[in-house]
Amino acid sequence: MAVLIDILGKETQVDELLARIEKEMEELKAKSNSIPLGDLQVRRYELPKSDTRLRESFYVVSAGQLIAADDLVTIEQLV
Repeated sequence: MAVLIDILGKETQVDELLARIEKEMEELKAKSNSIPLGDLQVRRYELPKSDTRLRESFYVVSAGQLIAADDLVTIEQLV
């Protein structure tokens, strides 16, 4: 699953949204790291397992769009 949002002219709101996501993920005790993708940095969050499934989310800003997905390959293909 992926979400693409046009963010042209909304950089301040995007920064605020990404900061809020970071804070909420910290509160949920998610592990986080950055993954290089060309000249971009994909932000990855891994939530603690509540069952046997790995729960990950990925965020990147590219070409005036915020892209969020639950799979790194999807992010790579959309970028």
